[in-house]
Amino acid sequence: MKNKIRITATVLLTVMLSLFHGKAGASVGKLKVQIVFCLDATGSMSGLIAAAKEKIWSIAGSIAAADSAPDITMGMVYYRDRGDAFVTKVTPLTVNLDGLYTELIAMKADQGGDTPESVNKALYDAVHDMKWSQDTTVLKYIFLVGDCPPHMNYDETKYPEICERAKKKDIVINTILMGGNSEARMIWQEIASKTGGEFIQTDMAVRNFEVHSPYDAEIKKLSEQLDQKRYYCRTPEVKVASISKMEEADKLKVITEAESARRCDYNLANSTNVGNYYGTGELLHMISTKKVKLEDVKEKELPEALAKIEKDKREAWVAQQIAERDSIQKTLTTLLAKRQEHINKELAAMKKEDVDNSFNAKVYNIINTSATRKGYKMKSHAKF
Repeated sequence: MKNKIRITATVLLTVMLSLFHGKAGASVGKLKVQIVFCLDATGSMSGLIAAAKEKIWSIAGSIAAADSAPDITMGMVYYRDRGDAFVTKVTPLTVNLDGLYTELIAMKADQGGDTPESVNKALYDAVHDMKWSQDTTVLKYIFLVGDCPPHMNYDETKYPEICERAKKKDIVINTILMGGNSEARMIWQEIASKTGGEFIQTDMAVRNFEVHSPYDAEIKKLSEQLDQKRYYCRTPEVKVASISKMEEADKLKVITEAESARRCDYNLANSTNVGNYYGTGELLHMISTKKVKLEDVKEKELPEALAKIEKDKREAWVAQQIAERDSIQKTLTTLLAKRQEHINKELAAMKKEDVDNSFNAKVYNIINTSATRKGYKMKSHAKF
């Protein structure tokens, strides 16, 4: 009897959600999430930029842990002001979070000086220069993060009109105010209110909330080994992309052990994330997933490492590389589970209020609430 009641309640909830979104009778499909962070990159935001570098993988990993194995794309808009080295710098929405992250770690907080910044231009670029989905079931978010109000004396589209355009595109703008600027607070709250978003205020000590793991060093070491076991076909369309992926791997060697562990956790979270990790034309992945057979690859298109091997030994070499890669991934999966268990214990020993007020938790909770309203099921807590 209880099971029947539970099933009836579930069906009723699904119908209500469908009606709420104007799609009665439609089933909830795979979760798709688009997120753009608008980050103030002026000199006062050095702590924010550093925090973003530490937390971006945790936020992505939290979403990736959803039961529906979601598709995730992220973009960035860095902003300063007129007269600085740049006014805005846009990284388009992409599944390639490795590429996005290499740009993030290269970004330095610098310049600025006066209180107002080019917030209007940043929001305009976030709303207009990104390839937002027109599907209303897709979760679309902008997170505006900074400490200063916009210039309202510039000849440009202002935030009230931009918010209206965002609403028409079904984009929710959430605002995170760093510090206590009263004018910025009023405008940040207004922006969030106009688009159905959330307003969060935090201080510059956003990096203070840290969770350590004794497994991170080994995870980083094995992740770097795994990065080097990618072999790309030498077709014209793959050549540029493959070079980019391997260059990304080299650039990512400088990240901390904790950041590397979070990146690894994201990449191994579900099958959806292979788009970020392998990109286009990685031969071993295509063979192991049966998208291509070795004998069907043209000689001139073989990865350089494989082309050097005698033809009768190539299949054995490929099999060996796949086995070695699978072994590393299996070990990493075990280490990541131990890492999460350790982190859960650390979090349980902390004050619940501190955990709930952390940057990771606040951003995740905003996304989780919206996902629940649209009928998607996510995990019950943020990752760290």
